[in-house]
Amino acid sequence: MQTKKQIFMFAGLALLLATAGWYGCSDGTVSTVVSQDELASGGYANVYLPTAEGYTSVFNVVYSGGTEEMVTVRVGRSVQLGAVNAIEWIGTNQGVADTGYIAVTSDCVYFYETSASSPEKIIEMPMTTGQSWERFADSDIGDGDITDIITGNDKDDDTTATDDPSAKVFPSDGGNIMTVAGREQLELSSGLTFSDVVKVYNEGSVPNRTNYYWFVANVGLVKYVIGASDNGGSTGEIVGELLDYGY
Repeated sequence: MQTKKQIFMFAGLALLLATAGWYGCSDGTVSTVVSQDELASGGYANVYLPTAEGYTSVFNVVYSGGTEEMVTVRVGRSVQLGAVNAIEWIGTNQGVADTGYIAVTSDCVYFYETSASSPEKIIEMPMTTGQSWERFADSDIGDGDITDIITGNDKDDDTTATDDPSAKVFPSDGGNIMTVAGREQLELSSGLTFSDVVKVYNEGSVPNRTNYYWFVANVGLVKYVIGASDNGGSTGEIVGELLDYGY
């Protein structure tokens, strides 16, 4: 396996509500606690990247050179990043752990690579087909000067980030504009099958390449492809797929 000090991965994680629960099984069965009307209203932004403490997801990550890694992601404690309420996002690979942070508002989910980083908007509700948003833009969580967390350069619509997804706990990469491609059914190599999967894409860091991210309500990110050369994202420089999830 390829070793890295930091972990490349995405998390499929769990949403725990005060009045209801859900359980994910290795056969891919999911019991939803959020209705489609509630999803459309944008009231539960973290439904597509749930944040219940202790929930653990296991991903198989395959690199274009043929190397494979198994990465474990666990939701940690609630912490304070300045004035921002955040949640630890802990990735582990071959015993080496790295921690990023997730912050949730009523309609958005933000990722911090480190406690000192500016936020990236990785989800914006209601996640409808054709919807777009900026990864790096003025946020409503207390950081009004959003800059490239790697280079310090200001972001705009035409910017393609130089951040390396293999050195981040959440593998966001490439262009500033994120777009919802649509919804589809998805079967993973592990045998897990999901319906009503939201597919999001942005421009890759390499010309003529695209990054794809697949999200499932009440499960989270279940697949990602970085540096795909085809329109559908079936293969790429890095492919991560959910193997298992639960407490």
